[in-house]
Amino acid sequence: MNRLRIPLLLLAWLGLGTAWAAGLPPTYPPGFQHAGLVDQIDAGHGRIVINDLGLTLAHGVRVHTPRGRSGGLTLLRPGQRVGCTLRGQNQPVVTDIWILPAGAAAIPPRPGRRP
Repeated sequence: MNRLRIPLLLLAWLGLGTAWAAGLPPTYPPGFQHAGLVDQIDAGHGRIVINDLGLTLAHGVRVHTPRGRSGGLTLLRPGQRVGCTLRGQNQPVVTDIWILPAGAAAIPPRPGRRP
């Protein structure tokens, strides 16, 4: 049991270290499938444009703030830096959006997970 605990703790520490090094709160994931500036939000049609890429929003998509709040799309503004997680391959759907704090390093997408 102890043999398994040490590698698991090490993996958790590395994940938190990546987020910390990038200037992200510890509740944020270490990487995103897509990140950039919000260009446009169309909640009525369930669409968002981030860095000129139009994406579909999942029903009930959550927006997370650097202060630990979460809520709906009303928290977003054009020009904000965000990262998001996606579901699906051919027509990806945004499931969660994280507002990136000022001063956060550019977060590269997770390898092999671009829309």
